[in-house]
Amino acid sequence: MLKKKSLSFFDQQQRLEKIEKQKGPLIKLNSMINWEDFRPLIESAFPIVDPKVGGRPPFDRVMMFKVFIL
Repeated sequence: MLKKKSLSFFDQQQRLEKIEKQKGPLIKLNSMINWEDFRPLIESAFPIVDPKVGGRPPFDRVMMFKVFIL
């Protein structure tokens, strides 16, 4: 069985830099669309959740909107 290589402290940063250099379609799309413009509309569609009730905190709604669109 193969051992997984341990990630170093800078692996994720180096990976992101490599992706940005390639100018992938998601990087281009992210630079063309201001996703924060959608936040007021998205936030108004959902009820306010009381964090005192418990449970897992919700994901960022703009991030989930990106996932849904893509």
